[in-house]
Amino acid sequence: MLVTKSEGRLEAVLFGGASFRMYLNYWFYEGITPEEYNRVPEFVRQNNECIGWQDISAERTEINADDFLFTLESIKNNSRSEYQDKDFENYYYPVFKSFTQEVIRKGQKLYISI
Repeated sequence: MLVTKSEGRLEAVLFGGASFRMYLNYWFYEGITPEEYNRVPEFVRQNNECIGWQDISAERTEINADDFLFTLESIKNNSRSEYQDKDFENYYYPVFKSFTQEVIRKGQKLYISI
């Protein structure tokens, strides 16, 4: 889930199980070049390399909100339709984008909990 603290209370949106991770697999399984890999969002690299937010021992990890927005846009604009579906279009993209933009607007920190 994505989490932020607002006015002394936690606010969160849920990922819906492991389904969101499927969208990150595009960069993991497609065998892209090192140059292409260096251009993917940090959030995606951490997923692939099991570091940062993806470290299973971390309970809640701060992530870069702008990088997470970049991740959402990268998923939305990828050329492989099998990595997109109605769940991404109708839920993940609009809900996560709005939540993250609000975090940025309020100057809050964005966390992820897996």
